[in-house]
Amino acid sequence: MEGYNYLLNKSEEIIQEILNEVNQEYIDDVDMKIIPLLLFRKILEKSKAIQILNDNKSGDSTLTLARSILENYWYLMFMLDEDTEFRSFSYCFFTVKEGANKQLSQVKSYIKSYYKYIETHKETISFCQSQIKDINESLTKTKILDKFIKKKSEDIKLTLKKTLEDEIDKLNKEILSNKKRISELNKEKKECDFVLKELNSGNKFIEIREEFTKIKNKVKKPNWYTLKTGIGNIYEVAANLELEDYYIEYALLSQEVHSSNATNQIDIEKGNIILKDFFDRDISEMTQNIAKKCLLDSLKDLLIFYEKENLITKIDNELFYKY
Repeated sequence: MEGYNYLLNKSEEIIQEILNEVNQEYIDDVDMKIIPLLLFRKILEKSKAIQILNDNKSGDSTLTLARSILENYWYLMFMLDEDTEFRSFSYCFFTVKEGANKQLSQVKSYIKSYYKYIETHKETISFCQSQIKDINESLTKTKILDKFIKKKSEDIKLTLKKTLEDEIDKLNKEILSNKKRISELNKEKKECDFVLKELNSGNKFIEIREEFTKIKNKVKKPNWYTLKTGIGNIYEVAANLELEDYYIEYALLSQEVHSSNATNQIDIEKGNIILKDFFDRDISEMTQNIAKKCLLDSLKDLLIFYEKENLITKIDNELFYKY
C-alpha cells in the first residue's frame, strides 16, 4: 500500500509540474501538449477513487472505475505511440464536437420547454383575469337585500379575487424568470454554435476533417482513433498496441457498467439464497492491480513524451523499496 500511495502522490506532483511547463513553453500548441496529460489525469483520478473505495471495503464499486482506467490507458498509450499531435487534435475534435452537440440539443430542449411553460402560464393568467372580471361584475350587480348575507357574499368574492390576483402575480414573475433563463440559454446556444462552426469550418481542424471524409463511409461509427488507421473499436486500439491482455477483464468489467451482473451478488446454499458481502477481496485486488499497472506504465510513457526520462529510474527505485 505504501508503494501505491507513493505512485498516486508522485503522479499528482508530476502532473502539476508538467502543466506549469506546458503553460510556459507551449501556449501556442496547448491542445497537442495538454491532452495526453489530461488522459493521464483521468487514470490517476480513477486510481485514487479505487483506493478510497477499497479502504472503505466497497470493492465491487471499483469495477466501473477499473474499466474506465483501462479505456483511458489504451487511449493514452495509443495517442503517445505515434503521430501524437494529430491524434491529440483528433481526440479534441471528436470529444469537443460530441460535447457541443449534446449541449446544443439539451439547450434547445430547455428553451422549447421554457416557451411552453410561458404559454401555459399566459393561458392560466387569461383564465384568472376572466374570473376576476366575472367577480367584479357580480359585485356591482348583486341583488341580495339582507346586509349580512350580502357582506358575506362580497367577502367570499373578494377573497377569491385576491387569490386570483396573487396567482397572476406569481405567474407573471415566473414568466419573467423563464424569459431570463431563455436569454441565458440562447447565449449558451450561441457558444455551442460558435464551437461547432470552428470545428466544422475553422482552419485548425482542416486535416482532421479531411481524414474524417476519407474514412466516414468505411467505418460504421468513426471515432478519434479511426482517422488514418481505420481502427473501429477499443479492442482494436488495444490490439494495435499489443495491450489486449486485459481485454477479457475489460469485458467482465463492462457487465458492471451495463448492470448485467446483478446475480453475482448471491450464493445458493442448501436451497437458500445467501447474499454475498459487499466487499470482495479478490475484486479489490484485481481492480487495484489494474490501476497500479496502468498508472505506472502510462506514467513512464508520459515522462518520455514530456522529455523527463530521468525521473523514471528514480520512481522505479522508490517503488522497489516501498513495495
